[in-house]
Amino acid sequence: MRENIIAGLVSGLFVTIFAFAFRAFWHAVIIPWFEERVYKDVKIEGKWFTLHTEELNERQEVVQLKRHGHSVSGLMTCIEGPDQGEEYILNGSFRNMVLSLHYETSDVKSTDRGAITLRCKRNGEQLVGKIANYDTLTEEISSANIYFFRYKSAQEEMLSMVRGRRQLRKDLVEQRREVEESLKRVETESDAGSEQQVNAKKEGEIAVFKLPDKDSEESGCND
Repeated sequence: MRENIIAGLVSGLFVTIFAFAFRAFWHAVIIPWFEERVYKDVKIEGKWFTLHTEELNERQEVVQLKRHGHSVSGLMTCIEGPDQGEEYILNGSFRNMVLSLHYETSDVKSTDRGAITLRCKRNGEQLVGKIANYDTLTEEISSANIYFFRYKSAQEEMLSMVRGRRQLRKDLVEQRREVEESLKRVETESDAGSEQQVNAKKEGEIAVFKLPDKDSEESGCND
């Protein structure tokens, strides 16, 4: 009787271990292999160059993506910006031309993390979308535009265009400030001239209606 119980426990434990092992093998090997066989989307694996166009510091990163079926993983390294040198672990999926990623810093002491959603464009050479992240400095969640470029030259071209637009906007603001200052000077000068004219008019009216003094009255009477 005791031997039967032990045998049952051992066999049950073996079946449980086998079931867990087979399940892990199924999800880790069989499903990715099958998805890879039927995969029809763009091959996004490889090296990418990012650009955050709404930040004044022009944050840039290098991203290395790996794909198994529709599952995506990778590493993102900041090469330009306040977090230069920081590395982030990426995980997500790519389906129907949309790449959905979440990232978190590899530094266990930091809470920097966020989510990225991108749409594949330009025949698979560009990914465009939004990034939502938790800013550890302001302790707020914010969002911004982000671009992934397959080639460094495309990133540099976009960066040059962004800088040109930013400089143009700065020049327009400066021109507007100069125009406003000129208008204020003209208004001030106009107000000063109007005040002088008013004062001169008042002085003339006072001179016309000024009463004759006593000597003038006596002189008139003597005549």
